[in-house]
Amino acid sequence: MIQALARASGQSLVVQNLSLQSDSADLIGGYRPLELGQIARRLYNDLLPAFEALFSRKKNARFLDAFSMAVQGKKWKRLAEGMTRAVLSAEEKLKKEDANESKEKAETEKGREEKEK
Repeated sequence: MIQALARASGQSLVVQNLSLQSDSADLIGGYRPLELGQIARRLYNDLLPAFEALFSRKKNARFLDAFSMAVQGKKWKRLAEGMTRAVLSAEEKLKKEDANESKEKAETEKGREEKEK
């Protein structure tokens, strides 16, 4: 009956055959433990290109080496501390760039207003 209603209304329907032995994990999935290293490496691989886009690789070679060594040595706390420093530095740099852009925009607007007078 439900299948007929779905067909008549143009809706898709997924049929699951269940029994008394069926468990909620059969429907929604079970717990899959992750190794901390998998998560840390994924974060490292995502953060590294963003860091290199904002900061000079040459000027930050020592930091990047320490960052890499933390991943290789499975020093997750050290890696987290490095990531935190990198994110805070990026945030600070972006705020400065935004402030400079706002200042330049205001100066440009002021110059236009003076020319119009």
